Amino acid sequence: DPIISNANATAAELLIENGAVLTVSSGQLLTVNGELTNNAGGTLEIASASYLTTNADFNNSGTFLLSCASDNNQSGSYIDAAGTYSNVASGTFNIERFFVQKVYHYFGVPIEIAGGNASADLFQTSATGNFNSNLYSYNETYDISQLNNDGLAEAWTFVRSTPGADVDLESIKGYAFYDESDKKVTFTGTPHTGNMNINSLTFTSNDGPTWDGWHLVSNPYPSAIDWDLIDDNLTNLNNAIYVWEGNAASGSYATYVGGVAGGTGNLNRYIATGQSFFVQATSGSAGFQLNNSHRVHNGTKFLKNSSKNNLLKLNIVKDAISINTAVYFLEDATAGFDGKFDAYHKYSALSKAPQIYSIIESDNPKLSINAMPESVIENTSLPIGIVSVNGGSSVVSLGEFNGFNNVHVYFEDKLLDNTVNLRTQPSYSFNLAAGDIADRFVLHFNKNNAPTLANPFDKQFAEEEAEFNWGFGQNVFTDSDIGDVISYSVKLENGLDLPAWLNFDNDTRIFSGIPQKEDIGIISLKLTATDLLAASTTYGFEIEVRRINHAPEVINTIDDQETTVGANYTFDVPDNIFTDIDEGDILTLSVNLLDGSQLPAWLSFEKTTGTFSGIATQVSTYDIVLNATDEFGVSVSTNFKLTVNSATGIENMDIKAMTVYPNPSNGKFFVLMDTRTIGANFQLFIKDVNGKTVYIRNVNSQKEFIDLSGIASGTYFIEINNGSEKFVKSIIIED
Repeated sequence: DPIISNANATAAELLIENGAVLTVSSGQLLTVNGELTNNAGGTLEIASASYLTTNADFNNSGTFLLSCASDNNQSGSYIDAAGTYSNVASGTFNIERFFVQKVYHYFGVPIEIAGGNASADLFQTSATGNFNSNLYSYNETYDISQLNNDGLAEAWTFVRSTPGADVDLESIKGYAFYDESDKKVTFTGTPHTGNMNINSLTFTSNDGPTWDGWHLVSNPYPSAIDWDLIDDNLTNLNNAIYVWEGNAASGSYATYVGGVAGGTGNLNRYIATGQSFFVQATSGSAGFQLNNSHRVHNGTKFLKNSSKNNLLKLNIVKDAISINTAVYFLEDATAGFDGKFDAYHKYSALSKAPQIYSIIESDNPKLSINAMPESVIENTSLPIGIVSVNGGSSVVSLGEFNGFNNVHVYFEDKLLDNTVNLRTQPSYSFNLAAGDIADRFVLHFNKNNAPTLANPFDKQFAEEEAEFNWGFGQNVFTDSDIGDVISYSVKLENGLDLPAWLNFDNDTRIFSGIPQKEDIGIISLKLTATDLLAASTTYGFEIEVRRINHAPEVINTIDDQETTVGANYTFDVPDNIFTDIDEGDILTLSVNLLDGSQLPAWLSFEKTTGTFSGIATQVSTYDIVLNATDEFGVSVSTNFKLTVNSATGIENMDIKAMTVYPNPSNGKFFVLMDTRTIGANFQLFIKDVNGKTVYIRNVNSQKEFIDLSGIASGTYFIEINNGSEKFVKSIIIED
């Protein structure tokens, strides 16, 4: 027998002969554009989650089956896009539905039934064949508010509570079914097509919108329907739909409205064939009309792929059961309950599944799905309620999270005075008291604040060819947003990348590298602190690369020098005595004697020109040290000898031949000379330290009085000279 598998198929026409079987396997689509004929004895099976579309007449004289596998609670799907379907002669159309044991199933009848077909199977247990009364319809008029919980269970009514005659099931009405064993039920009849009216739904005002107006209706077509194509055509109905999933002890409601799924999170816009669901009337004569344009092929039951912006879901997890509540922001939403965008939180008081919901403070309804106005997204808070039957350890975690580009979302536990940022801590564990806790938790939405420069740092210094390693502290920037995380980036001030030698580690906030000679100078940098939501603050600073200092070097020596007592002595230090390889370094010269003392009084040194000058007053030998010091205070030195010779070759003659007193003097003093100078044609010269003669006279007596009143204070030299002999003595003139 032919099987269509692994690929979709299209036929111009299709004829299935007597005894032939054609199967479309799971996940495949068969499209027949011309007439489809299934002769008597022929079988056409559309397997679980596979599809048939006919675009012309379908004449069925054999067996046409939309089957349902035991591991897939989804029947095959059929859409008559054009033409008509006809059961001819002995032809039958069957839809299978598989009910997993010990779970409540919401279902409806997807065919036109004659005479209570299929209900008999539902009243018999699969295990024993005994009567099963667990087939229910929902009674909207029942006052469930008297039980003071958010469930709907109390308004269920037995379709038949005792054995007896079969019961006709209605095509657009929803039912709930439970059995202790697995059961496969086959519905036999004619597939629904065309307009189907679900109208005249009642509204019984008992005790408020949370409890009133609930109706269980079903998809009557042998294919899925798209609720998002229908919800704009509702009359006196809220837009949300609700389906129970699971058993009485651990099940919960799945909710869906406008592209958002809440509760178990497993309901979406596509309502499968034979699926029933709750809607809520807001007043009498509520309803909607279905037509063929609402039908779709969709083999994925209860899947959700939301594309809503600014939407989040909070999951409560306890004992491996997870339930969520959804909050999102829309321009058209209000701060109160919006029937077009919101879904009430519903649960069964019999279930031990945890529950989570948000609360609108204006009128306090509990919501599974809550749409808020976009205008408050940067500054609003929502109380979050949690229900735990037994209490104990629980976890709230962030599920779906879309948008909130400039908004932080916080989860606050008021009991423990703890608030977490759900972006950085998406899971929060706690212990919970048993019961419905509506005043402990709050969801906050707050505008993001950019990081703030709190503790700027100073200019940093690196050295040429040396390892540079420096980092700044976490307290340089702060962020007032709880749980926000700051990351860092660095560029040059002009926006270009860092120089090749310099690296920056965002995690440790450390700069490192080894600069070279060509990197010497000041680098102007721009440090940017950026938070999780891309808000940033920039701080400018500098790193100066300093060159390495090398000590000056002596590359040439100075020859020993000589002078004569009383002679003008001048010596310029050559430029090539010292060198420094550091470009631009300036050397400063200084002198002292080898023992560390200063130069003799008669000898001066000009450090800017490197010039020695003066008139020696006595015979002596000096060990002179010449120092060169760079800008960093590093010095090098060389030394040479300066020998002062006697003018006559007789040492100390000046001491024996001449005495000067008082010395120091105020400018008036006596010069007492040896008798050898009388009549020997001696002249008396007084010279300054530069050798300039400031006074001259002939020696006429052994004792001469000299008056230099008004001359500048300082050291002067008295010279007695007759051309062949010369005697020198120094004198200090004071003010």
